[in-house]
Amino acid sequence: MFPSQVSFGMPELRIIQRSLDRMKSMSNKLTISASKYGELYFAIDTMAVKSTVKFKELVKIFELGK
Repeated sequence: MFPSQVSFGMPELRIIQRSLDRMKSMSNKLTISASKYGELYFAIDTMAVKSTVKFKELVKIFELGK
């Protein structure tokens, strides 16, 4: 288990879908990461291109294990 757990509200799914549709045409591997500061990242990294989509200032729902 991780030392702490944080839950955030997600951005609108249509916005995420638009971004991921563009990325999937370039790579079949997607990296998803998030920070406890309300940032969500979707990234691809190929020999030809590196692309990251960042969503910031997401609303914190709750935090455990501070």
